[in-house]
Amino acid sequence: MASSLTFSWRPLNALDYEGLERGAELKYLGLILQNCGIAAVLLTSTALVTLIKTMVLSMLMLMFLMIVVVLDYWVADNFLI
Repeated sequence: MASSLTFSWRPLNALDYEGLERGAELKYLGLILQNCGIAAVLLTSTALVTLIKTMVLSMLMLMFLMIVVVLDYWVADNFLI
């Protein structure tokens, strides 16, 4: 048995347009929230990287300062009268 599909066409009314606009608004709101989530993840990862860089640099500076102090004492003890 062959079934026939029938399509009924009618012009869009104000409620249809409102539904289409609402759907578009929700779609764009979802995209905005998704982008904000991605931006938040990127910001936190950037903040973590910055924190780690700061910690590493401060430890390197502290090590350099300790080496300078030790060398200063060593030079003062061995070569200065």
